[in-house]
Amino acid sequence: MIHTRKLTRNFVVKKETVEAVKGVDIDVAPGELVAFLGPNGAGKSTTLRMLTTLLKPTSGTATVAGLDVAADPAGVRARIGYIGQGNGGGHSYRVIDEMIMQGRFYGMNAADAKARADELLTSLELTDLAKRTVIKLSGGQRRRMDVALGLMHSPQLLFLDEPSTGMDPQNRANLWEHHAHARRARNHDRPHHALHGRGGFDVGAGDRHRPRHDHRR
Repeated sequence: MIHTRKLTRNFVVKKETVEAVKGVDIDVAPGELVAFLGPNGAGKSTTLRMLTTLLKPTSGTATVAGLDVAADPAGVRARIGYIGQGNGGGHSYRVIDEMIMQGRFYGMNAADAKARADELLTSLELTDLAKRTVIKLSGGQRRRMDVALGLMHSPQLLFLDEPSTGMDPQNRANLWEHHAHARRARNHDRPHHALHGRGGFDVGAGDRHRPRHDHRR
């Protein structure tokens, strides 16, 4: 599901080259749930940005959901969901409208987008907030909406960058329960979630597949 070889990303800062990610090899099979753990500056978010086609690798190769991130970035984006650290909803739009719009962007018809939005609103306990504008949501509510947006098109592979930031313990537990439910309900050709978090959640990968804590080694 995810395979990288010598994946590297450099930045130039004040005329000096900084190796943010250096030669990372990752192998993640379908059905695995993986966490990247490490201190600030270890290269976790940079690695996720490359895997989700938001940042071009300096060198090395990466295939995600069967496609090369450099050769077919649009194809990769169609097969994955990505929930970044920032909030994804437009402040002046209602929650339900944002979710339906997200589904439509991924080619869903209006009826299917509405049905999927209603399903996610229920499972993430957002039903009572469906007609509220995004700017009026609390931090934890916005984060749950971000998760719903990432799941609207039922992606083969889901990337989350610190997904529980801003959530209280109860909502954090509900989030993990939703992921567990989604994994059980998903059919076998679309089973994988890849997680990234700081100091929190790490299950299922096994040492052979687990990325190093610090990608700048």
